[in-house]
Amino acid sequence: TDPNPKLAQELEVPYVYQLNVNFPNPFNPNTTISFSLAEPGYTKVVIYNILGQKVITLVDDYKPPGEYSITWNGCNDKNEPVSTGIYLYRIESGSFVETKKMTLIR
Repeated sequence: TDPNPKLAQELEVPYVYQLNVNFPNPFNPNTTISFSLAEPGYTKVVIYNILGQKVITLVDDYKPPGEYSITWNGCNDKNEPVSTGIYLYRIESGSFVETKKMTLIR
């Protein structure tokens, strides 16, 4: 145990804003998207098709700082499987916005 827990808390490395590469990529049937938030705030993670049309919203909530991971099952917001192709996933939290590509192979 740490003899000085208050000091240990003060020395913790702060979180940074980061959107990681999904794993696995390419994927079938599921992929995991992980991200970290440096500050608390309203956060959205949305999947889009290559035409920029929204497929599904995975996160739409207030989140405290920290590390997160979510799984996408390759279905749209009606729980229907989407087709093979390239998809974009985008995070928006405060002023942090980032988009990455992933490939679904059926």
